[in-house]
Amino acid sequence: ADFGSVGGGILSSFLIGRGINPIKARLMSMLLFACCIIGVIMAAGSSNLWVAVFAISLAIGAHQAWTANIWSLVMDYTPKHMMSTVFGFGGMCAAIGGMFMTQLVGHILTVTNNNYTVLFTLIPAMYFIALTWMYFMAPRKIPTVTE
Repeated sequence: ADFGSVGGGILSSFLIGRGINPIKARLMSMLLFACCIIGVIMAAGSSNLWVAVFAISLAIGAHQAWTANIWSLVMDYTPKHMMSTVFGFGGMCAAIGGMFMTQLVGHILTVTNNNYTVLFTLIPAMYFIALTWMYFMAPRKIPTVTE
């Protein structure tokens, strides 16, 4: 996970250093890391323990890289005076979402007779849904605020 977090920052910084717009660089990085998370689907159907461990480890690292970029993306276009409000609201939404997710996971496992394949297929799909939403919601230009 640590390698993913640091690697996520390195990749987007590298792209920004090559002249790519910061928002585009972070979204491109997030797309790459979402693609890495697809490998977690192999973990559900794997009969080999180490294949499952590798697939889940790759997904965890990619998740950390995703997280590093999404926080940076939000900081790129949030005015400084609203930063704590935005992050507080995001944390609250994450906590509420976590409460609903535990219920949803329990329901899916009950209905599918403890089959994790559905869950391990939904995980990567959520990253692509979130990335699509971020792509359309992220401003194309970062407004400059004079203090």
